[in-house]
Amino acid sequence: MKARSVLDDCIFAKGKLAKSIEDKNFQQTRIDWITCLSLLRAVGHVLKNVDSKEWSKESKQKLDERWNEWKKEPLFSEFIVKERNAILKEYDFTIKESKKEETCYVVTTSGDRIVTKSGDAIVGTVLIRELEKIEGFRKGQSPLEILQSAVDWWEKRLNDLEEDK
Repeated sequence: MKARSVLDDCIFAKGKLAKSIEDKNFQQTRIDWITCLSLLRAVGHVLKNVDSKEWSKESKQKLDERWNEWKKEPLFSEFIVKERNAILKEYDFTIKESKKEETCYVVTTSGDRIVTKSGDAIVGTVLIRELEKIEGFRKGQSPLEILQSAVDWWEKRLNDLEEDK
């Protein structure tokens, strides 16, 4: 199935997304996010409009029945479709870089606080940059966790179809 190849490419793109998040390259992260969401939506499109052309009438009918159920599931309708449409049609992202400063004690490798001669603990400020899902489906969850849920969701559906054929 070509839809399986699309999903494999999405898994590969998810790895690139993880790397861009790790590198704190948030411009690349946006591009990788677009790629992942586009590929997630393309799985269904290719399955329904390309792969099914090779199937028997009975298999196509089963797919149509399942497709009507899948479209109603929140992971598909509220995440895969809605997020992809928001980005591609409006360039509106629900993931954003957040920056926050945290104060922390400076410690030795053994965990002991480093202090001045007068006994005051030495304190530092750390800038933490993270990527957050700030609105929409699964707000507050890690973008990588949501993507993995969507990959798993498609994986199960493709496996079920392959077993039935």
